[in-house]
This record gives sequence, structure tokens and C-alpha cells, in this order.
Amino acid sequence: MTDQKRIGSLELNEDMQFQEKEWKFERAGWVIGLILLLLALAGLFGSGPLSSAAAQDGGLLVRYDRFTRFQGQSKLEFELEPDLISEGQVSIWVDRQFLEINKVEQISPQPEHVQLLSDRIRYGFQIAEADLPEADQPVVVQFRITPERIGLVQSSAGEESQERTISFRQFVFP
Repeated sequence: MTDQKRIGSLELNEDMQFQEKEWKFERAGWVIGLILLLLALAGLFGSGPLSSAAAQDGGLLVRYDRFTRFQGQSKLEFELEPDLISEGQVSIWVDRQFLEINKVEQISPQPEHVQLLSDRIRYGFQIAEADLPEADQPVVVQFRITPERIGLVQSSAGEESQERTISFRQFVFP
């Protein structure tokens, strides 16, 4: 109910019940905005601690971006322990669905051969003696990718010789 209040020569309508509700709504908006800002700083909408993720199966470690942007740079990185390298060769695979919705910009080091299979793409790498790391250091293979679809992407990747498989999920923001 609005009350008429006279201040000097002005007559003002006042509804304190509505005003108090508006103040509560405004405070809730500030809290929600602050929470979104903190989540953005933590990496929910781009790079940051919340965005980076890793999964491991034995001597295979896969690092990836949990949250990424449509047509933005992203990476998929494999760390392979030396025991996975046989006679200077290592073979990894990536789920074909993942590679159909992500454009591969660069693979480092370059694969020796690529084989298309029904559900995956296999990459074979020749690791030269000079490229082999110290005894305890892993070999790193990095894919630079550009997401070309918005939404949740569920994928898997792995290593061939010891049949290591890692499943992971990414969310691609518009």
C-alpha cells in the first residue's frame, strides 16, 4: 500500500514493503554476480584451475581442457612413460567422434603414420634416440585443436601397446 508523504512542498508516494523486496532482490543480484565473477576467475568459462583436467591410466597421462570455447584454441596432451615405448615406437589413439567435432591444428611431434579405424584414429610415432627423455621423464605428444561444436563432448583416448584407455568430457561454450 502506498502512503503519501509530504516533504517540503513535495508529496511523495512511498511503498516500503515493495522497496524492501526490491532491496533484497538487488542484494541477491550482487551475490550472484560476485559468484559468477569468482567462477570466471577460477576458469569455469576459459583457462584457469577449474578448466584444466588430467586423467591417468598406468603410464599414460592425458591432460585436457575441461571447459573450452567454440572455435577457440585448446589442447589434448599425452604424457607417456618410457616403459610404453617399444623399440623407439609408440602408438596412441583418439576417439573418432572427438576428432570429427574438433579440428586438429597441429600435432607435436609429427606422427610417423596415421591409421583410420572404425571408432578411432591411431597415430604412430617414431621416437628418435635423441628425442628420448631422461630415464624417468615421460614423452609428451600434444594435439592443438579447435572445437567446432557447442555442448558437452564425451570422448576417449589411449595407448595401443598396453591397451591403456582414458575417458574424458569437455564442455564447449558458445
